Amino acid sequence: MSLKLTMWPALMSMFLLLLAGCPGEKKAPDTRVEILRRARAACGEAQALRQEGRTQAGEETLRRAYRLALDAVGKEGEPPLHEVLTLLSEICGRLGELSPAYLGKAVQYGRMTVERRPDWPPIHLSLSIVYQEAGLFDESIRAFEEFRRLSPGGEVPAGTDTVLVRAYLLKAMDILREDRVGAEGQARVVLEQAYALRPNPSGAPEVHGLLEKMGQEYQREANAASQAGDYLELCRVHARFGFIVPAETSLQRSRDEKGTDADTRFAEARYVREMKGDPESLKRAEQLYLDMIRRGEKLPHALAGLGRILLSEGRGEEVLPRIEKLENLTAELRTILVLLTLDRVEKLPAEDVEAADLLFAKIEEQMTGDISISDRSSLYWSAGLVALKRGSEEQLKNIIRRFQRRFPRDPRVSILDAELRMLRNIPVEDVFAEAVDD
Repeated sequence: MSLKLTMWPALMSMFLLLLAGCPGEKKAPDTRVEILRRARAACGEAQALRQEGRTQAGEETLRRAYRLALDAVGKEGEPPLHEVLTLLSEICGRLGELSPAYLGKAVQYGRMTVERRPDWPPIHLSLSIVYQEAGLFDESIRAFEEFRRLSPGGEVPAGTDTVLVRAYLLKAMDILREDRVGAEGQARVVLEQAYALRPNPSGAPEVHGLLEKMGQEYQREANAASQAGDYLELCRVHARFGFIVPAETSLQRSRDEKGTDADTRFAEARYVREMKGDPESLKRAEQLYLDMIRRGEKLPHALAGLGRILLSEGRGEEVLPRIEKLENLTAELRTILVLLTLDRVEKLPAEDVEAADLLFAKIEEQMTGDISISDRSSLYWSAGLVALKRGSEEQLKNIIRRFQRRFPRDPRVSILDAELRMLRNIPVEDVFAEAVDD
């Protein structure tokens, strides 16, 4: 199914009147309002060209709109600067569909707007769309909820809720791409959140279709396991799709028929206790994993499970030495190892720069091993956020360089680069100078 929705043009148009203000007498050609009028006209022209299939001409026209909007920054008068920055963020967001590097600029201009006018609703909607294009769906949802909060009466204009529906949909699809237990159940919960916003299937066909497809897959796999009398497999199927009570029931039936062995202990820990996620269940899962480790049962899986639990509880230091000692780590364990080391960096005092640098070097070494592509890109992003949080400019530069080398078209690279510029406190004027040079 196609999810490439052209919501930038429609949503930009929705706010053009708001941004432009009331019509007045004709302005001189070099005033800010006149330059912005030409920039918006170029945006409309670019969209028309793209609809005609003239993609290159549309991109060139959109870049002309970008240069015009940049020119408006240096002019005095109305509208105020935060409205100019909002338009710049929206234009860069549209350019980001063609070149991911522009998404960093879109975030940067959006952040500048928020600093000046945190109560300006359009910029939060714009940022929500930018984050979607960058694959940061939780950030997109948060930005949209801020847009809703700031909208009059908490009611968003008709049609804009499409942005939130799409954020939930894309988040669910992203979860499904991950090769981990319970992804189907998490995706189902997210899809149901989207479906609640658009209960009519015709209003959100992709959401409805994906929910229906997942339901059919669940029924097919559950029926096959049930007919085979494999209750341990049935437990796994129920748990994968987020149905924990049936998973517990199936696990008990398996235990009643075959007793308890390593597979049963692992199924209880991973497919029931860990996935329920409440403190009592996690404690039981931890005990099961420790028992398996003592027995030498399913050691890589047990250590990974223990690592996940202790990491979520802020106790990663307890398991990190065990994993560091292992040779020939599985991809799952190596991912957990990097996350545990990042957790150790986060907990270091801000002034302990030398220790942090050593740990960042260790993370770089750990990342050279076997890690899945999706996990590797996410780990670069997480490492960048940790470096940013610590204010480690040099480490952030190194992470961006490696991230870009491995994933040159990942838009999160340009967002980290935008954050690096803000970390350096580059003046607004210099940011615009850099944009003109680009």
